[in-house]
Amino acid sequence: MNDTPLTSASARLSEREIERLKTAAALLRKAERPVRILRAVTWGPEVEPRFFESGGRELPQVSYQPLDAGQLRANNTPI
Repeated sequence: MNDTPLTSASARLSEREIERLKTAAALLRKAERPVRILRAVTWGPEVEPRFFESGGRELPQVSYQPLDAGQLRANNTPI
C-alpha cells in the first residue's frame, strides 16, 4: 500500500497548469454538448414494440446513422 499522503491539486500543480486544465475541461464540455448520446443510439419506433412483443429475450439488430463529427471539429479550439 502507498503511504504517501494525498495532497490537493493546488499543492502539486502550478497556478498556470491549473488554469490550463480548467480551460481544457471547459473546451471538452463545449465539444460534448452537441453530442446527444442517447438520442444517437435510440431504437427506431418500429424496433421497440417487436422487442417487447418477443419477450425481450434477444436484442434487436439495429443500424445507426454515423455521427457527423464535422460540427464538433468546427467548434474545436486549440489549447
